[in-house]
Amino acid sequence: MERYDPTIDQWTMLTSMSTGREGAGLVVANDMLYCIGGYDGLNLLNSAERYDPNTGQWTLVASMSTRRSGRPFLCPVLDLHCAYFYEDCDPF
Repeated sequence: MERYDPTIDQWTMLTSMSTGREGAGLVVANDMLYCIGGYDGLNLLNSAERYDPNTGQWTLVASMSTRRSGRPFLCPVLDLHCAYFYEDCDPF
């Protein structure tokens, strides 16, 4: 994953997540980036990881009960300290 800094018009590589994934949902909550679900090349994923821009590290967080990936499958709704996800379409 890469981060774009518009003040210097530059992309920077971030530290790798513990699980490589594509088709994941992303949401920002409480100044953290959450990467949720996705596909690892073999399986749909229910795992989630949180990126802390202050430390530059990813941390595993509680997994979803359902494996999801694909087209925009999540519609994040932020409410103070929680992120809720609405399934927008069927997974693969």
